[in-house]
Amino acid sequence: MTPRWSPPPHSLLRRSELRRRGVHSRRLASDEFTQVIPGFWTPTAQPAPLHAIARRLQHVVCPEAVVSHVTAAEILGLPLPPGQRYERLRVLHVSLPPAARRRLGRQAHVHRRRPSEVRVVLGVRLSATLPMLCDLALQLSPLELVQVCDATVGPDAPWPRASLAELRELAGTSAPRPGLAAVRTALGSARQRVESPKETELRLLLLARGFAEPDINSAVQVVDSHDERRGFRLDLSYREPRIAIEYDGDGHRTDRRQRLRDRRKDALLRRAGWEVVRVTQEDLRDPADLVARLDQLGAPRAGPLPLAA
Repeated sequence: MTPRWSPPPHSLLRRSELRRRGVHSRRLASDEFTQVIPGFWTPTAQPAPLHAIARRLQHVVCPEAVVSHVTAAEILGLPLPPGQRYERLRVLHVSLPPAARRRLGRQAHVHRRRPSEVRVVLGVRLSATLPMLCDLALQLSPLELVQVCDATVGPDAPWPRASLAELRELAGTSAPRPGLAAVRTALGSARQRVESPKETELRLLLLARGFAEPDINSAVQVVDSHDERRGFRLDLSYREPRIAIEYDGDGHRTDRRQRLRDRRKDALLRRAGWEVVRVTQEDLRDPADLVARLDQLGAPRAGPLPLAA
């Protein structure tokens, strides 16, 4: 008996190609396959990447579509909450001119709007940065929007990367549109050197609790036991007094080598006169102990203590 044909991992195939390969309509309707855009299926267990699906939509199904909202952000690698990611939604957000008479089925959420500036990333036409941020402002919380803004101008941002000053100027001079006021506020809280969403959350928590603005991913050099200079970057820090604030994600808990590196780093920093404060997700949920520790260490305050804890 001829072995049953299976599609390559991460492939995106037309119905006609699948039927030519002997895939019966019952298999197409099963959990083995997922229809991601009209006329195209992918293996459910190893699906095609989002940018490939979006590119096929634009090249074959709907050439006038511009990928927008959270779909554009995800293709750019910007941080999104799990509930807004394609893996959970299984819906592409696209923008079409009001006159376009296209029906893209349940796999696409169509936003009717006039054409605006676009950029091309991975062969996909995406909304330009500011329109995308305005769209996201209607879908994300204020914290999540600042996290996206930080990532948009951060060291790992997709190229070409706009500077924070450029985005602030563009947002400040743009005509009013839904979400723009929230974007202006978020850009006011955004910073250039942030490397992770949790750094954003921790920094904003410190500011909300009345602490001074910390340095972000600043470089320090210390001397080890062999009198050799070692360089480190600190997630957040205060130079006076010397307080290093490091966020520990899941990798710090599950990766033994990471834990050992952190211990060596902490030991060298303390030898050089730094106090090291390690912060976890639990501290972000309930920051009372963290705030007390920083106060005990003399972390600088921005002004009067807030009335409420």
